[in-house]
Amino acid sequence: MQLSGQCKENFEQWFRPNLPLIDIGIFNDKTTPDSMKFGVYVDFFDSVGIEMELIKIYATAIGTKTGWATMFNRQILVKSKITRQEARTEAIIKADYLHNNR
Repeated sequence: MQLSGQCKENFEQWFRPNLPLIDIGIFNDKTTPDSMKFGVYVDFFDSVGIEMELIKIYATAIGTKTGWATMFNRQILVKSKITRQEARTEAIIKADYLHNNR
């Protein structure tokens, strides 16, 4: 779960004043669990106007699947991942893409 391009640069500029007690090198290291990174990434994306929310989808008809979706600014843009972890990773990938393609 890594950011890229301009999004990564903007995140690093945002990170230092907002989380001064954490070294960004340690934060991006593979030892930091994705669940911890996700919370920080959500705060960053909120600060730049990309609001994301994971929502549980329940099967409502035959042939539909239970899973997770991600809403960005109140629109579902990433649909139907089986686990919350998959949805979380896809949400960061999509948010990174949205930020870099503004």
